[in-house]
Amino acid sequence: MSTADLRAELTQLDAQICELKRALVATECQRAVVHQQLREIATSPFLTLPAEITALIFTHCLPTIDKLRNSGPWTKFKDPPLVFLAVCRAWRDIALTTPDLWSELRLRFDHIPQDEEPAHLETHIHQWLGRAGHRPLSLIMGQYQWQYWDFDFPIARMRDIIHFYAPRIACLELYWPRDHIRDLALDTVAFPMLRHACITNIRRISSAGDPVEVFGMAPKLTQLTLGDMALPSFYVFPAFQFTKFQGHLDGLELFVLAPNLIEADCRTDEDCRVPSSPITHARLQSLTLSSPRGDPHRVLEPRDILPYLNLPELRTLDISAQRTTANPTSISQFVHRSGARLRTLVLAVKYYHAQPQGASDEWKDCLGRLRNTLQHLIVSPSEAFFKMILRSYLTLESLTIYEAPQIPYDDLIRQLILRIPHLKSFHISFQAGVFLEDEVSIAMPMFVDRPKDTARSFLAQLAKNAGMRIQIDSNGSKKTNRVKLIGSTQSRGTNPDA
Repeated sequence: MSTADLRAELTQLDAQICELKRALVATECQRAVVHQQLREIATSPFLTLPAEITALIFTHCLPTIDKLRNSGPWTKFKDPPLVFLAVCRAWRDIALTTPDLWSELRLRFDHIPQDEEPAHLETHIHQWLGRAGHRPLSLIMGQYQWQYWDFDFPIARMRDIIHFYAPRIACLELYWPRDHIRDLALDTVAFPMLRHACITNIRRISSAGDPVEVFGMAPKLTQLTLGDMALPSFYVFPAFQFTKFQGHLDGLELFVLAPNLIEADCRTDEDCRVPSSPITHARLQSLTLSSPRGDPHRVLEPRDILPYLNLPELRTLDISAQRTTANPTSISQFVHRSGARLRTLVLAVKYYHAQPQGASDEWKDCLGRLRNTLQHLIVSPSEAFFKMILRSYLTLESLTIYEAPQIPYDDLIRQLILRIPHLKSFHISFQAGVFLEDEVSIAMPMFVDRPKDTARSFLAQLAKNAGMRIQIDSNGSKKTNRVKLIGSTQSRGTNPDA
């Protein structure tokens, strides 16, 4: 071969070597990627879980309805379920095929422009809810803020969305003016699965005008919530079905129209209409009087409606919102008139003072009337009221004291043993520190072996010997300022949880 031929062959071989080197580098890079993926799978327990377990974990990451209701205007990509779509292909596939992740949707129409492209929003909704399969749906829809009132989304499109999904809606929350609620024609469509409905009026309006008929074809609707500025007299509901109500009352007619009501959380103010004689409701078991909405700069207390009700089956009464106006005489007369056997009472008595010797004590008489039935007492007391409770012979099973004033631990422990022998659960939350390591002296048979010790040790011994669950903490305290003690009559011992 000539010199030129040899040089040409050498050049060709050099080119082949360069090509092989480039292929080797590419192969090594590909190997490194595969090796990294293998290592990630080996070190991440989530990627080795069965798809069913991963899907279950995803559903537990979803926000609650309350959190979803109060979140920002949009579902962010960093929030569930959208966040699962961006992690990896495996998670994306699992998320898109897990119906429970897509059965809840919140839409704020006050952030959608009127000239938004027709059908664009509907396409998004159908895509989202289509992933829910045949699961019951929870929809939160409406206009939340007054500054957007001039940007009303076309009501016909909102109506069509609700009517289209009505057969599958189990929970529906609407935040719109009353005239918009009327235009939604909620009484002309069947809601066969609807169990909970919430209506909130975002505009303050007078009671003028005919009431709006809603949910007349919702045979399973049992729970109704009326939010701000929505009153029962504004609407016509299938009230006979209701077992649970929460909202503002402008009158007590609800207790006549809803004879199957079991639980009611009512906001009442001085404008609430009351009957000339008490209304008897034969099934209500739980009644809460909550603060009415009004001036944001001051807390209003609910009107006392107990004098206008007979509730023979009432078992739970929460009047803790009446922080300064709770009336022991009203409670006593209500219990006597109704024949109610209260088991749980929630109070806030912040302005009670110890009575002089021989003077009538209405609160003591009230608790004495409840002594034979009351099992659970939850109270935010003044110092004098706290001491009065500890010195009353109550047959309580649980006692919860919140916003508690300071009281010596030796007196607290002594009274728990002597006065409330049947107590199984005791929780006290102080306004200041709990000081569990303070040394106290208690001369009682239970502590004969060590009459002087720390408050924590005495409480642990009480929990063990009396079979009592004890929790002591302070408002906003760190974990080091909190203790849980669990005991039993079988001497399970104590389990401090600091």
